[in-house]
Amino acid sequence: MTKVLFNGKVVKEESLKLDYNSDLAKFAPGFFETMKVYKGQILFWDSHYKRMKLGANFWKVKLPRKDKLERQLQKLLSKNDLTHARLRIQFNASLDNSTIEYFASAIPLQESEEYNWIENGWQLGLYKEHYKSKDANGFKSNNRNIYLLARKWAIGNSFDDALVMNTEKRITDSTSCSLFWVKKGKIFSPPTKEGGVDGTFGKFLRSKQKDWNIKVTDKICTVRTLIDADEIFLTNVIRGFRWVKSFRGKEYNYTVSQQLYKHLKEWERTL
Repeated sequence: MTKVLFNGKVVKEESLKLDYNSDLAKFAPGFFETMKVYKGQILFWDSHYKRMKLGANFWKVKLPRKDKLERQLQKLLSKNDLTHARLRIQFNASLDNSTIEYFASAIPLQESEEYNWIENGWQLGLYKEHYKSKDANGFKSNNRNIYLLARKWAIGNSFDDALVMNTEKRITDSTSCSLFWVKKGKIFSPPTKEGGVDGTFGKFLRSKQKDWNIKVTDKICTVRTLIDADEIFLTNVIRGFRWVKSFRGKEYNYTVSQQLYKHLKEWERTL
């Protein structure tokens, strides 16, 4: 039977019951993290925990200690006999700020979630029906309405993913990934202050600038910026890199994207 982590205790999933009059059921206040487990190791744990702290500070609640929470998550993985997994933890804050509940689940990684190079680049769309606030919280809020709507739009229009814009009609990120583009060999990404999620894999990429002989620069992004780019790629901790083949009728190459992927696989072999 599948085990889950609830408020620090590993329990059977079917034992959990939702209070339909709770703040969680009515409003889903709080934040979450999705992490990748490889060879039993929670990748980028430090960065994930720092982003959880952003959410906790925003909601004025206290997180479990970093080492304590990691031990609890490792116990969850052990009880489910998982060494390669997608790990998700959600924190729910009561509206009176008196309590915080957290729930974590782990499922085996799918083949599509491994760090593999996909020969067929993604077809990328642009979601324009709603816009993100520029409030730079940086964490993953439980309220994901614009991303869910953009994802639904992308699926309905046969795109692999869709880009999201802020109220200034500048591009922030995609429905589940950080955005990067390449121009004349230089790599750029929208600054977090534009309203996107502070991507954990993006931080990892920046930490490897010296080792991988690259430079990543924050830059405001518009549709024209991407039309003028040589390459576009998306990143997240689960899939790593996904190169974009087409956007708004333009097709792109993948020279830099593929080189970054090779660096990633070399790093992966050291784990």
